[in-house]
Amino acid sequence: MQPLFISYRRSDSEAYTGRLYDRLVVQFGKDAIFKDVDSIPLGIDFRSHLSAVVSQCRAVLAVVGPHWLEARDESGARRLDNRDDFVRIELEAALAREVPLIPVLVSGAVMPTAPQLPESLADFAFRQGTAVRPDPDFHRDVDRLLAFLQPLVGGSAVIPAGAPAAQRSNLPRNLPGCIGRTDLVAGVVADLNNHPVVTLAGFGGIGKTRIAQQVGLELAAQLPHGVWFVDLAGLAAEGEVLATVARTLGVREHTSESLAVTLTEALRERELLIILDNCERLLQGIAALVEQVAAAAPNVRILATSREPLGVYGEKIVRVAGLDETAAVALFEARAAQIRTDMSFDRAVLAQLCRRLDFVPLAIELAAAHVRSLAPAQILARVSERVGVLRATDRRAARHQTLEALVAWSYDLLTAPERTLLNRLSVFVGSFDLAAAEQVSAGAGIDAQAVVELLDRLVDKSLLSAGAARGATRFRLMDTVRQYAAGKLEAAGEQAEMFDRHARHFSRQAQALGERIRDRDTRDSSAALLSDIDNLNAALDRLAGQGQHTEKAGVVVALNLFWQMNAPGTGRRRYEELVTVEAQLAPEMRFLTLLEAASFFSNLGFATRAVPLLERARAAAQAHALDLPPYFYYVAAQVAEMDGRAADALSLCAAGTAVLQPEDDFNALSLRSRALTSILKLQPALALEHARATLRSAQETGMDLFVSVAHMLIGLTLMLQGRLEESQPELLRAIELADQAMPQVTISALVALAAGYRAVDPARSIARAREALEVEARSDIMPWFRVIAAYLLAWQWAAAERAEDGARLLGAMDEMRRRCGFAGIWWGQEIRDEARERLCGALSAARVQELAGQGSALTVSEVRQLLAAP
Repeated sequence: MQPLFISYRRSDSEAYTGRLYDRLVVQFGKDAIFKDVDSIPLGIDFRSHLSAVVSQCRAVLAVVGPHWLEARDESGARRLDNRDDFVRIELEAALAREVPLIPVLVSGAVMPTAPQLPESLADFAFRQGTAVRPDPDFHRDVDRLLAFLQPLVGGSAVIPAGAPAAQRSNLPRNLPGCIGRTDLVAGVVADLNNHPVVTLAGFGGIGKTRIAQQVGLELAAQLPHGVWFVDLAGLAAEGEVLATVARTLGVREHTSESLAVTLTEALRERELLIILDNCERLLQGIAALVEQVAAAAPNVRILATSREPLGVYGEKIVRVAGLDETAAVALFEARAAQIRTDMSFDRAVLAQLCRRLDFVPLAIELAAAHVRSLAPAQILARVSERVGVLRATDRRAARHQTLEALVAWSYDLLTAPERTLLNRLSVFVGSFDLAAAEQVSAGAGIDAQAVVELLDRLVDKSLLSAGAARGATRFRLMDTVRQYAAGKLEAAGEQAEMFDRHARHFSRQAQALGERIRDRDTRDSSAALLSDIDNLNAALDRLAGQGQHTEKAGVVVALNLFWQMNAPGTGRRRYEELVTVEAQLAPEMRFLTLLEAASFFSNLGFATRAVPLLERARAAAQAHALDLPPYFYYVAAQVAEMDGRAADALSLCAAGTAVLQPEDDFNALSLRSRALTSILKLQPALALEHARATLRSAQETGMDLFVSVAHMLIGLTLMLQGRLEESQPELLRAIELADQAMPQVTISALVALAAGYRAVDPARSIARAREALEVEARSDIMPWFRVIAAYLLAWQWAAAERAEDGARLLGAMDEMRRRCGFAGIWWGQEIRDEARERLCGALSAARVQELAGQGSALTVSEVRQLLAAP
């Protein structure tokens, strides 16, 4: 029996279904999932077989895409209206046999209504479904689905319960065949069982990346925490290596330790493979990271691709040579068949051509791309002439010469507009989309309308690769081609202008997306920025390199919320860079940079860093006769609240409100939400009235962030008034709206729920506190809520035979507050004091003090172990 059945339409949601299927296989095993009617034996009646399979399943997942409801057959009739439609048969069987039927909404799809469905499927419209969004939210959404399915499917999970979403594979789907590398792949798989680090060494174009990906596919099902592919080709500085690897693995920097420590701690107990691709540019930084991970995480294997070995302890070096003749010919035929299906090839000519190309895979693919206009014999003649000339004048290794000759030959065969576009594309770092290519490359000989056609031609000629991400096509230059094109761009005298265009485009885009994150589009705008994070970092570095610090600061401060929620390590580095050159910033930008830096460090829990930055911002405003904007008072109120000064926070919000402009919705709602948390202590009834007014304002202005904040504040106010039954739906609604895209709201609501339940439902209180700690660990934002959640656990442990652990935890959190410099939120302090009182009752004041002293000396890793213990 296959416990899970996936119902879907290929034309509507095949990509999402494929990714979902892969995750389900990792979690439950391939034999547990029925996905494709192609697996039905020949001669079997579809209707009866599908009905029988569904009736034996424990759950049916109905993947619904945007065209699911209106999909039509060749005659134009709607498929769902046909009684023999497979999807209809599957859903009817599930409904008739009362098998749990779970709608999974993808690509922004919404649930159909009963009138939109055939009568036999009307009940489907009333099923509770779940949405699965694009990256970076995909894994988090599927995690929740897997947690629900686990009890239904039964058995032990391959991935431990509660494992973070980072423990998943990200290998590209639909990879081309790895022709001629079967034995090599098997050997590398065996090597990884015996060596912590394996490096595929060889020159560019020899096929190292494709081999590494195939190794990853071979191992993915065997590794509980999957395979992670990290492309390092676009990085320009050693300092970006650690952040890129951590971001790919979903590991975030903690306020109380370095990112290197956080990463190794996160990997310590995991069993996975990390593929580090294109390591040769930054060998020293990569080698240091690899050695640290290998030493700290014995079950983590690392597979590197590089033009030279990493030189680390325990490294197994696998030299990658060219293909053998049979495989090389097969590769040429496979690539040529994608272009022309009407040609037959003389294998003797192909063998001679492949020998001339030194059996280098990339060179063979580049040559095969010309079969549209040239026969293999003609390609051989031109390749022989080109390679012969180069080898006569160059003493470098023959294969390096061959590949360079093929790139040069392919380049020379391009039209002038194609060459110009390829040159200009070399300024991109990592992948890019059509809009970026148009903005950066168009003009001076290239019409903007022609860019898409030129891109298609370059893809067709194997000089550019294309792939889908977040529902759109993204392009990438192979490293060898990019280097060649960059040289041509410099020789043409266009490099400085293209770098400038690149920086301007991604600066403008980042500022626009930063505004949308702040106002009305937090989730999608953050995902868009993450897609272009490599190009964004390159743009910021180029601005700084040109001395355009004010322009760089404009981008960094516009992305304050993005840094906090998605890349705190990068944000911290960017603010530190700007603070060191603050004297070179334009007066108003100097003030804004210091102010946003104070806000950033405040949200990361570093009051000791935020307070002096806030004072420097005030001084900068006074020095340049700048009026203090409402946002200044918001940040100042935030810092005051962190310091436990509710009355000061309230007066600061009042001062900010006095200088508001009528159209300033964001600052108005910011000040109101900040004031409410202070009013709560002084006038809870008034706070509730204002919280509901905040909700109305946020809904009227369409500012999603503040809609979820308002629900959280209403729920918190009700909870602190002891009205738990009324507070619970408000807090749950806040969590639903915020999801993982707005962790500050999610964490606040979870902690409020844990606080509300602490006396009436200890088990639920502990569960919510642990959930808040998990979210905070992934987001690393507002760590004072980590402290409150930990205090709640200590409060519960005082009466649950863990009083000694509770006292240690109390001391650890007190030390964290002291080190970071924040006193905490006033009601969190009350919980802390209650926890200490309960602990003293269970033990003694002297014993609590002694154990708290032990807790204050615990490392971050030891505190995590303490929190995770059942």
